[in-house]
Amino acid sequence: MDIKKTKPSSKGIARNQLFLLLAVVLLVLVIIAYQRGSAVSVSHEDILLADVQRGDVDITVNGFGILKSNKRQLITAQSPAIVKEIILKAGAIVESGSVIVQLENPDINQLVENAEQELSKAKANYRKLLLNNQRELLTEQAAIADIKTQLEAATLKRAARETLVKDGVVSKLDFIESQLLERQLENQLKISSQRMEQLLKVHAEALNIQQEESNLYQSNLITAQKKLDDLSIKAAFAGVLQRMDLELGQSIAAGSEVALIGSTDDLIAMINVAQSSAQQLSLKQKVRIDTYQQVITGHIVRINPVVFENTVEIEVVFDAEQPANVRPEQSISAEIIIESLSNILYVQRPAKVQAASKQFVYKLNQNKSEAELSAIGFGKQANRSIEIIEGAQAGDTLIISDLSNLDATHISIN
Repeated sequence: MDIKKTKPSSKGIARNQLFLLLAVVLLVLVIIAYQRGSAVSVSHEDILLADVQRGDVDITVNGFGILKSNKRQLITAQSPAIVKEIILKAGAIVESGSVIVQLENPDINQLVENAEQELSKAKANYRKLLLNNQRELLTEQAAIADIKTQLEAATLKRAARETLVKDGVVSKLDFIESQLLERQLENQLKISSQRMEQLLKVHAEALNIQQEESNLYQSNLITAQKKLDDLSIKAAFAGVLQRMDLELGQSIAAGSEVALIGSTDDLIAMINVAQSSAQQLSLKQKVRIDTYQQVITGHIVRINPVVFENTVEIEVVFDAEQPANVRPEQSISAEIIIESLSNILYVQRPAKVQAASKQFVYKLNQNKSEAELSAIGFGKQANRSIEIIEGAQAGDTLIISDLSNLDATHISIN
């Protein structure tokens, strides 16, 4: 027997679908209610919060170091000596010409004394030579004067006989003798005058030789006196005595270090930066130097190409006038500004968050009673802060503590 099947009506199908939809919605509401009812609670005192801000941020590299004198003088012993007196010790303020240490060397004292004696002897010889020259000159001048007198007499006599020989009063032989005598005296006068000229040249050359000898002894005395003066160790400029390790009575060799002086009004900062950050450094980059009393701005003028103990040393000069309360060898810290970011969103870097990444961080609601795990895109790291690219706005509050041990998308804060 055939059984006739009845088809369900369209109204019944619609009603069933509605019941199914209501059941699904109810299930979702139950799940949400369950999650809210079982949400993790954390104490406000156990977490760290940070507000998202908008503004300018500098990307920096940290370093540490000391202030050093830009102008330094290393003083060494010029001769072997013994420390006779210590006048100033390390740390003392010095002026230009301040005596730091007095050294002693008896051989140098004797050298000065010998040089003084030799110079005195040379000067005495010069004066003696000058007197002898004057005596010889006077003798020669007297001889010339005598010849001139004889020549004048011979000339008069020859002129008189020339008249008389014409009258036959004087013989021609006597006249010829008068002429001969006159010519002889003229020749003698000429030779004596030439000899006088030569004598003057000889005297001048002899005096020059003696003067050169005196100059040589004078130079020897100056050299010896400089060696003696060098035993008084003096500062060449005003500054501070940075190092002086000698002891009273100590013997030192030539070339040994005596003292190190550094300027106090011309300082530079020597900063050590981690080798891993060295590739970000370049000349003229701005630097903030913290003396732990104040912050001074400067810029990089030199980067040491040599890596020492995993650090790179940079040299920084001040941009403005050097403060009065800084000193050489003072410890400092520094921030080198690698890049300046303008008008960005940033926040104090949450725990375990890396630059240029997208990570989940708890973000508080408006009344700060709950926090929801939110995906936030991070950009560049700037020291303790990090740039926010997406997922948060200025004024939002993030939990920056490490809550990776919590397995919840929502947490309540009490």
